[in-house]
Amino acid sequence: MPRRPRTLLPNVPVHIVQRGASRDAVFFEDEDYKAYAGWMKEAAQAYDIAIHAFVLMSNHIHILLTAQNSENVGKFMQHTGRRYVPFINHKYGRSGSIWGQINRPPTLKNDLALSSSN
Repeated sequence: MPRRPRTLLPNVPVHIVQRGASRDAVFFEDEDYKAYAGWMKEAAQAYDIAIHAFVLMSNHIHILLTAQNSENVGKFMQHTGRRYVPFINHKYGRSGSIWGQINRPPTLKNDLALSSSN
């Protein structure tokens, strides 16, 4: 049974977690982290996303963000991934997707929820 889509609200912070496929590594060298962060910044500007915090780990990422338009969260992730995946595949002679399913934990509705999620 497929998972129900999450409801994203405009101007409400959301915590996104994305893991490598099969929990495999998605970052291998410092240059990879820098490239992803740069494309993430580019996407945030393009889609009016405020990035409050992010962590890039070897096999997954955490991003805390707020979007003016909730539809832009998916566009932000797609924009970043469409640049990063070909970069990694070309650099390391790979093919296909490197990411597993995106996990969006429940929407953070207030400061207490935000501080409790850490």
